[in-house]
Amino acid sequence: MTIKQAKEYLREARRLYKVVEIKKTRLRYLRDTLDCFGGTPSAIKVKESPTIDRVGNSVARLVDLEMSCKEDLMLMLDLQEEIEGQINRMGRYGLQIILYERYINNKKWQTIAHEAGYSEGYTKELHKKAVKLFAETAKE
Repeated sequence: MTIKQAKEYLREARRLYKVVEIKKTRLRYLRDTLDCFGGTPSAIKVKESPTIDRVGNSVARLVDLEMSCKEDLMLMLDLQEEIEGQINRMGRYGLQIILYERYINNKKWQTIAHEAGYSEGYTKELHKKAVKLFAETAKE
């Protein structure tokens, strides 16, 4: 695996995390909106009528979004598990922690640097070394 491929692979885990978070926010909004109609989605009776059933459409959207969110969550968890296994094979604890915190725990650079006791710049330098080692480990 090249360094560029390793970066793309690791970034995919962060991208999926963000997608899941966005969908969870949308789910909360839809649930709150449906609560305005007097109950939870499971308690709402969808009536059949020739006119557009907005509540029924919202419930259907909620169910579809829940399924989509669960699918993305499973993809994210599978990918994180793969990445975690790869990180564990690297053998350099300090570099492992940086990748783990960034791509498994989805922490910001500032937080990782603060927790490690490093400057943000030095943390990013270590990240470059960690990604290189991650890519080399993938070749083995």
